[in-house]
Amino acid sequence: MVKNMSKSENSKYQDILNELYLICTDDENKPSDRIAAAKLLLDYIKEQSDSNEIKVVFEGIEEDVSG
Repeated sequence: MVKNMSKSENSKYQDILNELYLICTDDENKPSDRIAAAKLLLDYIKEQSDSNEIKVVFEGIEEDVSG
């Protein structure tokens, strides 16, 4: 649940977060749009976290892309 929000505000916020997630995971979206949505999600997670650390796990990255 989002800190300091009512239940209805939280529900709207969760809908927005879900849409951002869908943008991130839809291969038909432009990579730049997917990256922008991912940045917003990561910023949100950091803001909501009590820690200054975020662990990101990349799955399904092709070998030639990852280096």
